[in-house]
Amino acid sequence: GASRLKDVWHATVDADKRSIKWRQVTLDESSCQFPAHCTAAACLVPCKDGLTTANLIVCGGMLDDDVALGTAYRLEFDSTLVFAKVSEPDWAARVGKNVMGRFGHTITILPSEDEKAAPKLLIFGGLGFVPKLRTNHWQPLLICDPLSGPHATVAALLLPEDKSKMSFVRHSVVVLERRKGSIKLGVVGGGFTCFSFGIYSPSPLIITLGAPGIEDNSNTNAGEVTMTAMPGLVPSNTMKEVLSAQFSIEAWAKHHSSPFPVVLRGTPIGPCISEWANPDSLKTGGADLTVAVHVARRTGNILLDFVHKNFDFRHVPFSSLVDHCWHSEEGTSSSSSDAETWYFRSVGANMKNESSNFYRDFSRLAKSFVLPAEVQSTVLNPSTHHQSCFRINQRGMRLWPHYDVMDNILVNVVGSKKVVLFPPTQYANLYMNGSSSPVLDVCAPDLAKYPRALEALKFAQVVTLQPGDMLVLPALWVHAITAETACVSVNLFYKRRTMLKPRQVGTSGSGNAPITAYDDPFDKKDLYGNKDLPSLVQAKKTVLDAVRDTLASNDSPYEFKVLMLQQLICELQTTSETLFIQSQQRK
Repeated sequence: GASRLKDVWHATVDADKRSIKWRQVTLDESSCQFPAHCTAAACLVPCKDGLTTANLIVCGGMLDDDVALGTAYRLEFDSTLVFAKVSEPDWAARVGKNVMGRFGHTITILPSEDEKAAPKLLIFGGLGFVPKLRTNHWQPLLICDPLSGPHATVAALLLPEDKSKMSFVRHSVVVLERRKGSIKLGVVGGGFTCFSFGIYSPSPLIITLGAPGIEDNSNTNAGEVTMTAMPGLVPSNTMKEVLSAQFSIEAWAKHHSSPFPVVLRGTPIGPCISEWANPDSLKTGGADLTVAVHVARRTGNILLDFVHKNFDFRHVPFSSLVDHCWHSEEGTSSSSSDAETWYFRSVGANMKNESSNFYRDFSRLAKSFVLPAEVQSTVLNPSTHHQSCFRINQRGMRLWPHYDVMDNILVNVVGSKKVVLFPPTQYANLYMNGSSSPVLDVCAPDLAKYPRALEALKFAQVVTLQPGDMLVLPALWVHAITAETACVSVNLFYKRRTMLKPRQVGTSGSGNAPITAYDDPFDKKDLYGNKDLPSLVQAKKTVLDAVRDTLASNDSPYEFKVLMLQQLICELQTTSETLFIQSQQRK
């Protein structure tokens, strides 16, 4: 019983008085009827000749009987803004009803560097009732000089192939940036609820429009559109801060086995803080050493991607590594390598069968790195110690998100680095591949490619490490690191004592004192601390094989099997979250 209204109202907003004054506009429909419709798009367009006060372009919308309005209307207001003449622009008829017939779209006026230039409108998104395979009605349209009648031009924009099937409806488009030859727009919000397909909410995107089309008014094909994820959606200052405490013996005893990350500030680690901050002193400590560094071509974000391996290894003198990282810090140029990103993580002398040993391979530097005795007794105990890594990186380096299967401490000695962490329950939302994630920029993920990352960010924690800070990092917490300056740190991995099983292997001395050895569940070939426990790897294989065998022997239709798998995933996710909560409570 509802009816569609076609009245037009003008509002005057008084910001000082915080009031809005409304006046109804009388429409002159003597030459063109203005239909009653909803979910149309409208945009005020400035008039070059100044003969009229304002022009409103209204296009699209939905009519009765689920018909999409396939035209546009121009409302020319008089100086009092209470009377408007209605006409139908010539360009709308030339575009055609199949293309114009859409609803839930937007019209945005594009800025120009030339104030005297003809205005340009972007019609973007929307839905229609003509099957997409038979028309291009979802293509964005660029309208140049929409008030000039037959002289107006229309250009069709081509969406990227991977975005061409996305639906944009009830969204907003805002201008972010105007540069010579290009305009950046942000597309945010929108979506719909469908009885058959549920709720659809598109990810925010950035659209880049470039010449031709933007600068060339005569062009009728504006070329392709670049669409990328919108950055900065979840800035780190909105994330939960990692628990922080001043270092003390009591704080270490309380937090070193915490189920959550903890940073202990002001840890006494010897003279290394002052000595290693001097690059000449640092190079002296590593003189005559050759090291293997990750080398990637410099990009805007300087991201290292372990999943897709966007780097190579290069053997360089230790002094060259220090020079490169400090030249990057100072902004000076010394060689062609300045176009590269360098990251060093020490490895064993024999990479195939030895873990990293900072104390052996960098013995001169290790003399000035002195951990408190209480820390040493935990992380360097022969029964629990796994490896000690020396890390150096240049400013701006971003290390891919990953997890370790052993507890470890990251001791920051020189510089400042930001660490973003996620609990193990966010494995699926981070699209993990083994122990690494392809979601490289966790503070501004590509939500068009990784939409579930937005859910993971709700659980993120962040901390910025300064010299003398020690991050206690529990096993399996995914962490991504950004170097805010050139950084030097030491990373020590140790096995959780509660996971060790003691066994007597003999006796010694006249008193027959027992000799105890410890068995652990970790992979004996795991040199880097990132291989899942063999017993659980086998358990996962057993479960998957059982599910696959069950499905293969069941003659139910495929869609029923798919639904059952989705149900199983939900139940397993619930089981996983329950186990995680229980493990935190026990600790």
